Amino acid sequence: MELIRKWEFNPNAKPSNKDEKKAMRTLSKLKVLARDLKGSSSYKQCRCNEIRELIKKLFTPALFLTLNPADVADPLLGAMTGVLPDEWKSWNSFERHKFIVDNPGPAAIFFDEVIKAFIPLAGSASYVPPHMLRTQSPFKMEVSV
Repeated sequence: MELIRKWEFNPNAKPSNKDEKKAMRTLSKLKVLARDLKGSSSYKQCRCNEIRELIKKLFTPALFLTLNPADVADPLLGAMTGVLPDEWKSWNSFERHKFIVDNPGPAAIFFDEVIKAFIPLAGSASYVPPHMLRTQSPFKMEVSV
């Protein structure tokens, strides 16, 4: 019986075969919290528990990401617009932000390239068997600019 089906009947069900245990190990890796994440440890634990409950309730063993494309310190962004790396580094944060506001196209292309490079890395981090990927709700991605 699939772990998801077990959770439908018993939210505290334990994995019983190799694939279910592997999926649970993948889910347990979500416990890793960023050091710079704001909030108390209780707040962070509460957010982790919410994600676990969503997974159990909605059958979505998915990773929720908040992506921030505002990496204005990266000299590659300047290079994509023809700005030399030394000149880019000499600008302060305000000058870089203003440049990006005035030239949003290269910033969008840069973000797209970063995401294209990130997705294969995130996808290869662990293997979840196909039968564990059943979902009844759409996947969600939040993008903050």
